[in-house]
Amino acid sequence: MRPSPSKIQPNSPPLFSASSWKSAASSSMAGSTRVTPSWPAFPLQNQPLVLASYQSKPLIEDVRVINKVSQNLHAEILLRLLGREKGTAGTVEGGLEVLRGFLNQAGVPADHYAFYDGSGLSRQNLVTPHAVVQLLRYADSEPWGTSFRDTLPVGGVDGSLSDRFKNVAEQGHIYAKTGSLGGVKSLSGYATTEHGDRIAFSILSNNFNLPNKRVTDTIDAILEAIVEDGPPRRK
Repeated sequence: MRPSPSKIQPNSPPLFSASSWKSAASSSMAGSTRVTPSWPAFPLQNQPLVLASYQSKPLIEDVRVINKVSQNLHAEILLRLLGREKGTAGTVEGGLEVLRGFLNQAGVPADHYAFYDGSGLSRQNLVTPHAVVQLLRYADSEPWGTSFRDTLPVGGVDGSLSDRFKNVAEQGHIYAKTGSLGGVKSLSGYATTEHGDRIAFSILSNNFNLPNKRVTDTIDAILEAIVEDGPPRRK
């Protein structure tokens, strides 16, 4: 019987990381190692010793992972990294400060959104469809717009849209990011109609008490009607 790989979320990521370091150190160093669940803070050295380093993949590849499969942890880390590299601190607020500046540059009205994290999981997050469409249109006008679009799930092809939009005449017409919380379903991105017109769209639904599938099917029917330039089909 072949082993079946599975993914789990550790209760304590820092402790899990420390245990992994212990295993690696024990296999390559003489002596003994131990993991302490907690340790008092200590001042950093002027020139701290680098134990190990890791060169990550290019940013666009990580953005592709975030968007294709909704990798929330990477989104949270990216927000903090944004604050450290472009803002005042590698914190949530430091990243949000940079994000607000970017949205202002993109022409998104400040009163059309309120963000509190990097993943979108906070119930305090608010945004209007107009803000999302404005951001999508801005991205499409930039030199990096095509690269960004290609990080989005493709309807009927991959990511979180691999099983949706199978009825669209030609696959590849829809590039869009899903969003989901309890009582919340959304889909935003780009679509090309059968007449060759490319549009930016954002469909946000919330505070509903219907089955999730019914809401998802309704969103899909609306978008398919736009792409096919016809009335929505009942699913």
